[in-house]
Amino acid sequence: TYEEDEEAESTLAAMASPTEAHLTWRFRQYYQDLPLLSAVAVPALREIEKQIQNSSHLCHKERRPFTIYSCHDVTILGLLYAMRADFLVEPDTNTSKDWGQWRWWPGYASTLAFELVQLDEEKNGLGSHVLRVLLDRSPLDTTNSAKNITDKNDQGGGIIQLSDFSCLIQRLEKAGKVEAVEGSDANTDSQEKVNNSEFRTG
Repeated sequence: TYEEDEEAESTLAAMASPTEAHLTWRFRQYYQDLPLLSAVAVPALREIEKQIQNSSHLCHKERRPFTIYSCHDVTILGLLYAMRADFLVEPDTNTSKDWGQWRWWPGYASTLAFELVQLDEEKNGLGSHVLRVLLDRSPLDTTNSAKNITDKNDQGGGIIQLSDFSCLIQRLEKAGKVEAVEGSDANTDSQEKVNNSEFRTG
């Protein structure tokens, strides 16, 4: 073993940064291929969409479903590319946005959460529900995010209108030529009834 070999440990530590840089670059190339990105992301996003649509019609006294999916880091990364997370999208050359932000890799136990949020309709003027996306408990801004929209607790960020979420999936399906599978169910490690969906690496 290398546990007590200081030279080996030092060599491995020195390889960490270039290895991560290569992985982020390689999977960026993979996920810029729409058929591949669709194959990775569309089934999971369709499953989330189905649960959201079913839950949004429940009365306020009924408990919403809470579902946890365990997946690989590359799946989390694929979902982020599919959602067009701001920090992974190529920056406008006319802005000062940091090009290097896309060199990011999901850490162990990273969590991508999709929450169905009820809005204050009088304040926001939208439908009664929207989707909030959180990456490791922080709002995930995407190119589809609804700006200046807050929930009943005046919390904003990471919010996507349900119609925009459905359109995003449809565009991915069309671009990648992936057909929706009726009644398909993803494998879950655990399912209970409460209020959101999460993807976790582990």
